[in-house]
Amino acid sequence: MTEVRVEPTAPQRLTDIAATVQAPSVAGRGSNPVVLIASTCAWPSVPKLAIALARASCEVVSVAPAQHPLNLTLAVSRRLRYRATRPLQSLTEAIALTRPDLIVPCDERAVEHLHRLYARSADAGIRDLIARSLGRPDSHAAASSRQALMALAGEHGVLTPATLAVDSLADLRAWAEPLPWVLKADGSWGGLGVRIVSTLAQAEAAYRELSRSIRPLFALRRFLLARDPFWLTPWLHSPPRRITVQRYVEGRPANCVIAAWNGEALGGIAVEVVASDGETGPASIVRLTQDSRMLAGAGRIVQVLGLSGMVGFDFVVETATGRPFLLEMNPRATPICHLRLGAGRDPVGELVARASGLPPPIHPAETACDTIALFPQADLQFGGQAILASAYRDTPFQEPQLVKAAMRRWIRKKAAATFGSSTPE
Repeated sequence: MTEVRVEPTAPQRLTDIAATVQAPSVAGRGSNPVVLIASTCAWPSVPKLAIALARASCEVVSVAPAQHPLNLTLAVSRRLRYRATRPLQSLTEAIALTRPDLIVPCDERAVEHLHRLYARSADAGIRDLIARSLGRPDSHAAASSRQALMALAGEHGVLTPATLAVDSLADLRAWAEPLPWVLKADGSWGGLGVRIVSTLAQAEAAYRELSRSIRPLFALRRFLLARDPFWLTPWLHSPPRRITVQRYVEGRPANCVIAAWNGEALGGIAVEVVASDGETGPASIVRLTQDSRMLAGAGRIVQVLGLSGMVGFDFVVETATGRPFLLEMNPRATPICHLRLGAGRDPVGELVARASGLPPPIHPAETACDTIALFPQADLQFGGQAILASAYRDTPFQEPQLVKAAMRRWIRKKAAATFGSSTPE
């Protein structure tokens, strides 16, 4: 593994670093497009995205923490350090050194950092690159607020459960929707900021827990056990978080990913969750669905917000009616976006082709199986069972070192979650 380190120098303003940046178009460069993957969370889906981008004839570069699995995959040609203490400078240096044609963020923190960099940078090249990669910057406020997103979706004909932003316990007590409820904290992901409650007392306790700032014990636990230093900065600087309450919809979890370009949905994949890591945790096995309503609703939101890049949407398919209710949007690459499933269902291929000014790709589906076992969580949860044997396993067998490291990291993550609460307490 080759790791590029930027040696510390005298403090530089972002505009000083940005002065070296130029962002030529893909067509003007005369070679394969350069895609910068930005990731702060060591999720196993991220190196699989890098492999898919390399398979789509991209030069893949990365900015990630030192212990990230991106540093193990052979698909990445150049690796730069994403520093928790200087995230915007890390991104600016990575852009200056790699001169990417596109940035693909893989977690909400990276998305937030890119929008902050857009707002603070005086360099037109950096701002244009971020806008080209993420879409209209003014859409970020709606995309990052669960209440605003649900209101916008409802206005454009997308089915959503009743949702309310609550600023106090009095607001929560006054909500007229029948229990159970789902409480969610803005700025959270991976199920960490979600609570399903059946009584008002549980709702009040969840509100108190979720609305307070990141606590030192949680930040230190994530740093020591999950090797995630990015929680330390929110602990030091995080204000109380905005909470929404949502009517609970009884049904099957589902999600989709859309490849988007300037508000146009290029193609996507929709799945229902067969098995997951707990009620609010990540999926381990999914089944492809032919129900077009999720992709259609997601496409309308992409259009209204003018989004670009990879965008994920979480739904629940109501048991009583079979209708999909939108729960939230993930404005970044999600665990199924690397799959290549034929025309219109190849998000990476569609995005790269449009960014490069090329016709849509024509690739055969990598599997005809409609059940997908997501590595590594499916292997650990269902190893040796029939459900895993009958599914398509998206394990990157061509990179055994990456597979071993991902398995070890996932086991450590589960141990970290078991050691006390896995929530921001």
